Amino acid sequence: MSRREQWTCRPYQPSDEVPLAALFERVFKRSMTSQLWRWKLRDHAEDFPNVWVAVDSQDQPVCQYAGIPRRICLPEGERFVMVAVDAMTAPEFRRQGAFTAVVTRAHAAWRAAGVAFVLGMPNERYGSRADALGWQRVSSLRWMIRALRPELLLARRTRLGRLPGIEVGGRFWNKLWDFGPSRPPGLELDTVNRAQAETAFDQLAGALESTEQPALRRDKEWLLHRFLDRPGSPYGVVVASDGQRARGYTAYGLQEASGRRIGTIADLVTQHADSRIGGCLLRETAARLRGAGAEIAIALAVPGSREHRLFRRQGFVFSWGTFRVDAVILDPNLNIETLRDSGPWKLAGGDFDLI
Repeated sequence: MSRREQWTCRPYQPSDEVPLAALFERVFKRSMTSQLWRWKLRDHAEDFPNVWVAVDSQDQPVCQYAGIPRRICLPEGERFVMVAVDAMTAPEFRRQGAFTAVVTRAHAAWRAAGVAFVLGMPNERYGSRADALGWQRVSSLRWMIRALRPELLLARRTRLGRLPGIEVGGRFWNKLWDFGPSRPPGLELDTVNRAQAETAFDQLAGALESTEQPALRRDKEWLLHRFLDRPGSPYGVVVASDGQRARGYTAYGLQEASGRRIGTIADLVTQHADSRIGGCLLRETAARLRGAGAEIAIALAVPGSREHRLFRRQGFVFSWGTFRVDAVILDPNLNIETLRDSGPWKLAGGDFDLI
């Protein structure tokens, strides 16, 4: 019997997370625990299968295609979408049709459940299968990078070590970009705990129901799950408030890479799309990341969006490039041009698993 005949497709079953976490580490060369896998893909799932796998003759997963169920605001109303993440196949099972079969089964199941489309960022691992599976570009996300400790970056690049007075240049750099409209009177900026964040997200309900469309919905339950309930390393949340009500927030984190600390800004929301409060939040978040030892801060924004302009005004002037954001239309009544022609989307790194 050939290996091609040794796999079959099925939806996720309890206990799959242990071998799937191991498969993730094998394919992506990054750490993944079964607890983190469950948080990411099962703790906020709906009542239809969101993870599909191919299994070998021993019923062990060798391929995964997963989606995170979200609600999206479209001009015609709110719909379910799936944000595709962590597509992976064991090396010995590649180029044998397993991945294509799993994706086809998953899309059929999601279509039957009423999902309007799948949103994702197909990478080079998809190859020519991306077009064959129906992926079409609808938007993009661009890396936005701000140097928080330029003196360390310069010392590493030149290999000269820390030169006398170089820290002064770093402080001047940050003061240059931290210049902006003064903080509104009475505005407070504080890192909050989970209970305080829950209250803030309640108060920001109107701002979270963004008037920008398309926009992935940011309800309180999703935000608490995404940023405060992450196992092991929850995000920090800075809330701007006027003493009575929350006016906006940022969600931020720290990553270790090649012996240095990288700050991440996963989300930024303000009431009434207030750029003045947004600037205050970004300056405060950058200062907290800098104080935690981050050399740079990174974020993702849709080119041409309000957030993209705001990040640039606060010193996020470098980039690693742009990701395509693609969609697979599942609802035959939904026109792809509706998504393409709607102007800048309301998307952030926290909507995906990049940050």
